[in-house]
Amino acid sequence: MSEFSDIRGDRALEELNKIKMKNLHFRQRSNEGLQSPANFDLSGLNTPVDEFSSGNTQSLDITDFRSFTQQINNEDCYSRIENVMRLKSMYSEAINGIFSGDPKNIIIVTKPRNHSLVYFTADITKYLLSSTSPDSKVYVDKRLANSKRFSASDILHDLELHEDRIGYWTPFICLVKPTKFDMVITIGDNTTVLYTSWLFQKHCPPVLTFSDSDIPGFLTHFPVTEYKEHIHHMLSSSVSLRFSSRLECSYHKYDSETKQYSHISTSYVLNEVQVSRGEHPYISNLNLYNNSELMTIVQADGLIVSTPTGSTNMSMNAGGSLVHPNLNAILITPICPHCLSFRPVILPDYSVINIEVPLDSRATAFFSVDGHSKTEITPGDYLSIVTSQYPFTTIQNPHKQWTKVLEDKLRWNVRERQKPFSRKQSTVFSKDMHDDKFDITENSYNRESTENL
Repeated sequence: MSEFSDIRGDRALEELNKIKMKNLHFRQRSNEGLQSPANFDLSGLNTPVDEFSSGNTQSLDITDFRSFTQQINNEDCYSRIENVMRLKSMYSEAINGIFSGDPKNIIIVTKPRNHSLVYFTADITKYLLSSTSPDSKVYVDKRLANSKRFSASDILHDLELHEDRIGYWTPFICLVKPTKFDMVITIGDNTTVLYTSWLFQKHCPPVLTFSDSDIPGFLTHFPVTEYKEHIHHMLSSSVSLRFSSRLECSYHKYDSETKQYSHISTSYVLNEVQVSRGEHPYISNLNLYNNSELMTIVQADGLIVSTPTGSTNMSMNAGGSLVHPNLNAILITPICPHCLSFRPVILPDYSVINIEVPLDSRATAFFSVDGHSKTEITPGDYLSIVTSQYPFTTIQNPHKQWTKVLEDKLRWNVRERQKPFSRKQSTVFSKDMHDDKFDITENSYNRESTENL
């Protein structure tokens, strides 16, 4: 019995040391810059339980290891908290902040494959050129340069303006020169706003979002049919801003030969990061870390890491909580978890989330950001998700609060209200109840028993 207990104790110690070695790597990686890849001697890291070598832990002094990792963890937390405090001060200023001034370079992002919105783009361009200063310029999608529906030549001819007052943007221009533009106008639905967030992944100017329908959405705050009123109000008076937090998702590839990681890509996410099993028939097997500590082993169809802005999208569909966009938090929601004890979690915005596909996983996984760029991650790879220092700035509609949008889009309390009990006698029982011995009335059984006698 004692030998069996010693064996179980050794295995538990090996498991503990394995997790500590993994945490050490995550802490060291979180302190590094995103430009440099992580090159560590990671022998034994990500090794399946049945293949773990005890030689990797025999030379490890547990006491020294604990003090060393605690020091690294404290340094990492301090730097993370400092960054988050700066972000929170910027958020608080943005919530009460204003946007006033004369924008010089305005970019219009139009939802594609919608001909009616092209006509609105032409009308808004014409209105901006006639309402702003003579040195202002409006940029539209380069694909509209030869569009007959947009007709840039007719707009310039009607306003008697020079042809350089209308420019054309491409994703490359937005990527290289994001500070060139003073304001962004989106025309479309929520996907158009997400596309704008992808165009300006770091520095993003204030965004005026127009909805393609009369009912504004969670990300589109103004109806496009009333564009003159809202643009005039924006240009003539101060408007309130909202800085919505975004996530910074870094993808790290694991090399089984060198036992090292390499940084592949970094994406800035407005809504959510979704990790799913994709086309595989097996459930996802993921290791979830919070601040380099193993939080849980996820066995589910997938996992969603969301911002408060994205809480009304995929996270809500998976059973997550609705969180106001002004709050600073990170939401973790499982997709059809195989264990009923795993429930949605809301963490502070300074948390460092790591999602790893273990080497003993049956299949690979797939991750996507804001519903696009689906990428396969193989066993050994992991994602590092933190709050980005580049928020997404939008111009708010003072007449459309977030709770009102919830009521309109989710149709809260649309169900007919329950009627109260009425003491009035129903018309169904208006006939003489004494003629029917099966009426369910008081003393009906006594009446029936009397008649049978």
